[in-house]
Amino acid sequence: MVKPIEEYFPSEIWKRYYLEPLRICNLLGKYLITVKVVGSGKVGQLGAVIHGIARVLIKLDSEKFRPVLKKRGF
Repeated sequence: MVKPIEEYFPSEIWKRYYLEPLRICNLLGKYLITVKVVGSGKVGQLGAVIHGIARVLIKLDSEKFRPVLKKRGF
């Protein structure tokens, strides 16, 4: 079933977590992101979403985003 991320992870705390890689790279609102998560629990899926977003940002511009994301533990 397809759901907007705000419905799948409804908490404001979770929203802060999954938007953090975009926020620290100053990219909020600049990309439309689609993810698919399967298995595990909600917390594991949230971690996978965050990890996936960070990896994509590094592929977009490794020199610019990798140091920032790595410093923050992504």
